[in-house]
Amino acid sequence: MFFQSLSEKLAAFKRDKRGNVAIIFGLAALPMLLGAGMAIDYGRGVTAKNVMQAASDAAALAAAAMTDATDAERIAMAKEVFAANFTTIKGVTPSALQVTVTDSGIRVRQNATVDTVLMKLAGIDSMPLSTTAEVNLPTAKQAEIALVLDYSGSMDNLLNGEKKYITMANAAKQLVSDVAQSAEDGNVKVGLVPFSHHVYTSLPGEYVIGGSFGNDWTGCTYDRKAPHNVSDSTPQSSDNDTKWGNTTSNPTFDVYGCNGYVNNELYVQPLTSNTTAINDQLENMTPYAWTNIALGMSFGWHLLSPNGPYTDATNYNESGTLKAIVLLTDGKQTALSWGSNNKQTVKNGEQNLETICSNIKNINPDPDDPQFIIITVAFDLDDEDTVDRLRNCATDEDHFYEASSNSQLSSAFDAITKQISQKIVLTK
Repeated sequence: MFFQSLSEKLAAFKRDKRGNVAIIFGLAALPMLLGAGMAIDYGRGVTAKNVMQAASDAAALAAAAMTDATDAERIAMAKEVFAANFTTIKGVTPSALQVTVTDSGIRVRQNATVDTVLMKLAGIDSMPLSTTAEVNLPTAKQAEIALVLDYSGSMDNLLNGEKKYITMANAAKQLVSDVAQSAEDGNVKVGLVPFSHHVYTSLPGEYVIGGSFGNDWTGCTYDRKAPHNVSDSTPQSSDNDTKWGNTTSNPTFDVYGCNGYVNNELYVQPLTSNTTAINDQLENMTPYAWTNIALGMSFGWHLLSPNGPYTDATNYNESGTLKAIVLLTDGKQTALSWGSNNKQTVKNGEQNLETICSNIKNINPDPDDPQFIIITVAFDLDDEDTVDRLRNCATDEDHFYEASSNSQLSSAFDAITKQISQKIVLTK
């Protein structure tokens, strides 16, 4: 009876499945815990690396921007700036910052270890981290920047208690000052194209319908006939289709009156290394009239083109020179533009912007390292078609910004400043 009872009990135990789930869960818990631990620890490592890289970039840029400095002074500056920008992160132990100065640039390298938490269960106590920033000394790098800014009437509207054009102007002034500071004196030239319904500028008379050869012409202009309005070709004195229109010779286009551009100081400023003059103009300009994004972009291209009418730009793809257009608008195209249908329509203006952007991109021989970049900003813009058009116009997704508040616009211009500055001096 004893053996029979024991046998029956063993058989009953074999059939009992009530503890299986607990056993299986217990066996699976460890790898599940390790997987979660790896994700958590890896996330901490990514955060630490981003902080270290930003601090390394800032340190290298600051050291390279110093003029007439000794190697020791550059090294001291790099360490000071790194320390100011590196936020202490619990569990991250950095080693001594390595700063190397050569005849051509600055190299900042930071190594660190990140203490793990749950990965310790697998015997992994720490993870190594490493960041490197290399910056050329800014003696051979140059930049030509065209700020193509919307000064149509809607930019006079309030956003978060401040008029939009004031927010824009303040952000643009900071960009101009910071980019100029990141390079050697005279190596950064900036031009302004404040656009609304028209563009107010000075041109050689032979490039304007109704102008006279050999005499400068100043006034409000509208776009050239297609296809000249989507290219940077120099106008031909014998062909009016290649010339810009002017509202004086054709008053039907003078919808708002050209005097408004004069009174609001909305004039094109060709490329200049006098960034103080640029910022003074940004301080004084005020909005006026409708929106002609295509016309503004066309003039921005001409500022950076080696072709006429402007004469201050270098040749395309010249070694050591970056060309950049920063285009900002808060609304859709509302002004008429010439198209291939030989008519003036808003739709033509939208299509012209797309074509101009495409033609500029085609200038770059190496799309992976463009020397002519387009940066676009949609500021408090509620028209999705125009937002998409700006996104597609930009050199790539990283060069498109969408801002719906003052703080977002400031952050966007901070990022744009870094993009341009790094293109001038940051090599890795």
